[in-house]
Amino acid sequence: MILEQHLQVNSNFFYSEKLNFNCHKNFKKVSLKDFNDYDLFEFIETFIFREEKDIFIHLKTNKGEFILLNVLSDIDKDTILKFLKENSSFHPTYYFRNVDYFSYGVFGYANDNKIERYLSYNSEAMEDENVVEWIGKPHKWEYATHTFYTKKKLEDCEMSFDSNDVCDMILYYLPFIREDIIINDFIVYSSNNKYVNKLKKISKFKHKRVPLKTYSIINKFLTKNKINNFIISAFVDENKIITHDLMLRIIEENKDNSLDTKVLYSNLVSDISFSGSHPNIEFHNAFIKLLNATNNAEVGELKDIAKNINKLIENKNLYYILISKISKYIYKLELINNETKNKVFIGYNFTKRNSEKIYKF
Repeated sequence: MILEQHLQVNSNFFYSEKLNFNCHKNFKKVSLKDFNDYDLFEFIETFIFREEKDIFIHLKTNKGEFILLNVLSDIDKDTILKFLKENSSFHPTYYFRNVDYFSYGVFGYANDNKIERYLSYNSEAMEDENVVEWIGKPHKWEYATHTFYTKKKLEDCEMSFDSNDVCDMILYYLPFIREDIIINDFIVYSSNNKYVNKLKKISKFKHKRVPLKTYSIINKFLTKNKINNFIISAFVDENKIITHDLMLRIIEENKDNSLDTKVLYSNLVSDISFSGSHPNIEFHNAFIKLLNATNNAEVGELKDIAKNINKLIENKNLYYILISKISKYIYKLELINNETKNKVFIGYNFTKRNSEKIYKF
């Protein structure tokens, strides 16, 4: 399972080689070992912004252990520091937290029962809160990136410690979150008995919007054609978005004559009008429809579709949705501007939230 998306923007978690959760003895727990990677992915995405804040997810992996908290959790500084100290007896322990809707970031590090670094910055602190909390000296990432904060500059808002910084720190200290790591155990803790009992009754977490068959179709399509990625295009034309899979992928280059280049292509088109009652949902449904039709793609030469391609690329508002396979049920989505060639990471998998990001872009 790729954990990068869950542990980057809008994250709130502890990490160490081993984590002890005894500080919450009154919490009930449910182990969800029978979930596959796709199910866990959707569960975590749902959990991150739940209104019910007193939920914790304990992930035990082959790369160490994580405790994920709801991004809106009310956990305070003293609780964080206590947890870091107690868990650092045998292994260094980390804490990261950030949000993307204002300048806010927290980093904590403890080793051998001692807090070596705690830095938090809250640009929207209340009157009874400190803008900056500061313990210890700059840590490895701060030296490696020559990012030398001073408490005064942070308090005076001449510097900020925010989501971008925390995300960079997470990748610096935990680079393996971009790897396909093994989840050995997935435990949910909650103080809400009703929520725990509901979880116990669930044998599989079912995603209501995108059926698993979509992932199977795409996996079959990529395997059959011996490729790892493909594109779907989307562009704005007057008052609507047009998506289509006219050219899915160049599969064989011909340097002598580009018109003989082998391509995978189809011609399924969807028009989504901005004047519709729910254009964002229509866009999501159209996107999934295109994904489900990938297996109908044909192999041909670029000259077969050159005229239509030329009309397409003349449009300055053209974007390519790049879909790359990570594993059978995990796919990375990126948006590429045809004019600037800028690539923007959207997320993993074909969730409604990711469709919304593409639609709003």
